[in-house]
Amino acid sequence: MRGSGSSDGGGLSDFIDGLGPGQLVGRQLLGAPTLGDVQLSMCYQKGFLEVEVIRARGLQARQGSRTLPAPYVKVYLVSGKRCIAKAKTNTARRTLDPLYQQTLTFRENFKGCVLQVSIFTLSC
Repeated sequence: MRGSGSSDGGGLSDFIDGLGPGQLVGRQLLGAPTLGDVQLSMCYQKGFLEVEVIRARGLQARQGSRTLPAPYVKVYLVSGKRCIAKAKTNTARRTLDPLYQQTLTFRENFKGCVLQVSIFTLSC
């Protein structure tokens, strides 16, 4: 699994391009503030990539909000600059530490792809 970032004139792109299989680029490495953690498990089974989204923790509530968020996780399979597949979890209700335990299956050829994981919230 590898992370992705924005264009910065080549430096960041060159760094990410130089990563090997299974290496991870997190927000901490890129110098951006952490907004929480996501626990994943990945498995190659029967020719498919299975990504289990286990949980997220330490998510940040929107400033000024009186209710807790309803977060969900989206996982993108990216080849170059093109998203070739995406899947999402169910929405957790009003929590900053959601437990998902959901398996997302990608049937596309993932060789050479980047797995991008994002957390979104529904307005409650």
